[in-house]
Amino acid sequence: REIRFAYKQNQSIYTQLSARIDALEKELAELKKNGVTCATSCDVAADEIAATEKTDDEMVTRYKKSFVAKMKQSDVKLKVYYSDVKNAFDSYKRINSTISLQGDRFNLGRETIAKITIVGKTLKLYLALDVNDPELKETVYHQKYVGDQKAYEATPFLVKIKSEVGAKKAVRLVRYLAAKLDAAEDPTFEPVDYVTEFAYETDEQLIEKGLIKVTQGKKISLNF
Repeated sequence: REIRFAYKQNQSIYTQLSARIDALEKELAELKKNGVTCATSCDVAADEIAATEKTDDEMVTRYKKSFVAKMKQSDVKLKVYYSDVKNAFDSYKRINSTISLQGDRFNLGRETIAKITIVGKTLKLYLALDVNDPELKETVYHQKYVGDQKAYEATPFLVKIKSEVGAKKAVRLVRYLAAKLDAAEDPTFEPVDYVTEFAYETDEQLIEKGLIKVTQGKKISLNF
């Protein structure tokens, strides 16, 4: 009887998981139609899971955080790394940035040359560089090729920034990219304190501003 009961329990969980997988596959197909790849959707999903709050035995509340919300609630060190890299871009003429829900995109004129996203406590920097460039040794930058993902076709060079050393290497890469693009430095440039720009705000404040979206869904039990 115990074996039969355990089997029925597992069968019920399997049915719930199968239904959830079907729903996620449909959602992923829809995202792909809109040009969103796993690289972006999985990052978002990871943050949603990390910010899930139990409400009762059947329902959970999920918080979908925008890039700005993640920045505001990240630790000071990560904000400093972001500030250093963003100021490096800002120091050149005609390089402009646009912040979206997913991240910070940098353009030289109309051409996208870089993107920054946040996953957990890590900054991800995507650059319009060749991962096989002999000047950029993999043993130094630990770069990864992501050009096979539609969202990063123009910026296939990925490096992760988790430390002060990583941030310095990232700034070096920004300078290298700017030189390859013949970007001119702006003599009137003054650094911006993005740590202050992205001062901490609570979930309630960010929800009120629309920077965190709140959704509810059914809880999936994984207890066997």
